[in-house]
Amino acid sequence: NISFTHLDKLDGIRNWRQITVPSCWEAEFEDLVNYDGVAWYRRTLEIPAEWLQIAHNGKSRIIVHFDAVDYFARVWLNEYLLGEHEGGYLPFEFEIGAEALTALGVTEPSTSLTLTVQVIDPTDDRLHFPHYPMDEIPCGKQRWYINVGGIWQSVWLEHRPHIYVRNVHITPNDNLNGINVRVWLNHAPDVNLQGECIIISPDGNECVREVVSVEAGCTSFDFYVTIPAPQLWHPECPNLYKLRIELTNGDAYETAFGLRTVTTCGGCVYLNGEPIYLIGALDQDFYPDTIYRAPSDAYIEEQFKLAKQMGLNLLRCHIKIPERRYLDCADRIGLLIWYEVPSWWRFGERAKLRIRKHIQGMVERDYNHPSLIAYSIVNESWGVRLAEQELHRQWLVEMVNWLKQLDPTRLVIDNSPCRGNFHIKTDINDFHVYYNSPDHDAEFVQWVCDFDSRPEWTFSPHGDAAPKGDEPLIVSEFGLWGLPDIEALINHYGGKPWWFATGSDACRPEGV
Repeated sequence: NISFTHLDKLDGIRNWRQITVPSCWEAEFEDLVNYDGVAWYRRTLEIPAEWLQIAHNGKSRIIVHFDAVDYFARVWLNEYLLGEHEGGYLPFEFEIGAEALTALGVTEPSTSLTLTVQVIDPTDDRLHFPHYPMDEIPCGKQRWYINVGGIWQSVWLEHRPHIYVRNVHITPNDNLNGINVRVWLNHAPDVNLQGECIIISPDGNECVREVVSVEAGCTSFDFYVTIPAPQLWHPECPNLYKLRIELTNGDAYETAFGLRTVTTCGGCVYLNGEPIYLIGALDQDFYPDTIYRAPSDAYIEEQFKLAKQMGLNLLRCHIKIPERRYLDCADRIGLLIWYEVPSWWRFGERAKLRIRKHIQGMVERDYNHPSLIAYSIVNESWGVRLAEQELHRQWLVEMVNWLKQLDPTRLVIDNSPCRGNFHIKTDINDFHVYYNSPDHDAEFVQWVCDFDSRPEWTFSPHGDAAPKGDEPLIVSEFGLWGLPDIEALINHYGGKPWWFATGSDACRPEGV
């Protein structure tokens, strides 16, 4: 029972109608396929009595959590503003605290509470969207295919103790027989806290139970755990452990992790110290009916299993931070993932701040996924002018170094280049090339031979490149677009679907 409306330029607020959450509004309503602007969501909310009582006493917290909203969100409980958030890919949450409950006069369970969310999906129009025009925000391939707006990932209400575990990062040691664990709390406790670390092995049995301590005044703590009879994570054997932190105040936090390392040496990628030959595909992570959100968990699992049946061991999720469940499934199925920061179009100080925020957020969210082995910061110099601007090249090197500090457990690609741009500092020397087939097969073979000789043109010619000389070589884009079965599509949709003409203005007709 979630109501939705949008702001029409001529008529103002339109009639309210029902919408499914999570979803993109473009996928829900035919009349909003090309709508960018302001929309509103609202639903009634009933908070359990026991939650209210403890929250009023300041001994617990009621949290409303959003996994992702595109692009800018403001959230109210009745007329009380809980907060606002900018960014379309990462989670955020607000507390329904004692102050809000008192201001609203909420002392007992009530159906009079209304949760309202305003969502703004901007365009390039700086008059109407001066603070976040679309060309300055990380948006990936949205401008290429279709813009995406709305609450497109999950939302939930949660009750937590006053002090709770905010996040956990797990780093396997080099020998893959132990883990370093860092735990962050939402707030420093006034007194020492104790708890337990419990680890469940891939076969479902408890293999570790250790006492952990949190000192008063600390918002984070670290400890090391030895893993008995370690079972490594690998695409051919995706062993997943579960780690659970239980505090004596009643809070519990659980996350999956895998024992794996990824490194490069001598032109090879090494997984768990063994060379692995990467055979991958580029995944746009767009869907005909649901657009930016996969139709279901089962759909993702089926697609990943089909990819492995084809002989693939990696997907390059293209200029998009994928949903958590995308990575969860890759962890379970055993498929390597390389994903990229969503691209932007106009480079400046505001764009740089947003990119940095997205990079930090994606590392915070996805650090424990063993399937995730590589990040790209830029694709084909989109959003930057590497060939012309020295400052852009300097900035990119700074981002590479910073990301490697944030997450030393993964490979970092500065810019996945094509003709006209290049690498500066990278863990992988990849390149994109497109030759028509079969017309230009010979040229493609010759290009691959040239690329195999490690030519200078894959790195910056401006004297600022820092190649190690043994980066693995990967042709990370090549091939041709496929042609769909037109008759099957029309039969399935009962006519031409709205996206049928997508890309028609990008065609380059050749031949007779």
